Amino acid sequence: MNTLPPDTGEEKHPSSMRSPNTLQDVGANPQPPERRKNRTILIIVLTVVALFVLGIGIVVMLTQPKQLTLTETDSGKTIVAHTGDQITIQLAANATTGFAWAIDKTDTTVLALQRETYTPYPGGGLGSGGTAVFIFRAQHPGTVHLQLKYWRSWEGDSSVDKRYDVTIQVQG
Repeated sequence: MNTLPPDTGEEKHPSSMRSPNTLQDVGANPQPPERRKNRTILIIVLTVVALFVLGIGIVVMLTQPKQLTLTETDSGKTIVAHTGDQITIQLAANATTGFAWAIDKTDTTVLALQRETYTPYPGGGLGSGGTAVFIFRAQHPGTVHLQLKYWRSWEGDSSVDKRYDVTIQVQG
């Protein structure tokens, strides 16, 4: 006995063909309800984990100490920093003239000096300048009016050639 329907000459579309066992569309490949439920739970768990990792990254980025670099153009300004931030001040200097930058006024409870260096300009000969660098760490919340002077220390305050001052507000 022939189980195929008679050929009418019409082209059959795959969506009109039915599977004899499930009466579902051929090619639809349905999933059992349990498998769909497990897949949904997996997607939800992966989404929650991804959001959690993204949130941790943002918190770490916002809470890490920052490095602030100030130059002569920042003199006279007010700068906001946070506890733990590193503040670097870079100023042009020429040690061969006897002049050097020195801290004139600060509050070491708010802003602690970590390091002070002088680096001559690369390839500079005798008498060429360089850069004086002061690196501070913001210790505690507060406001400090930091003042530096460019002077010959053995000649006293009458030798001050330049001044640098900046107000640093350290927040917790």
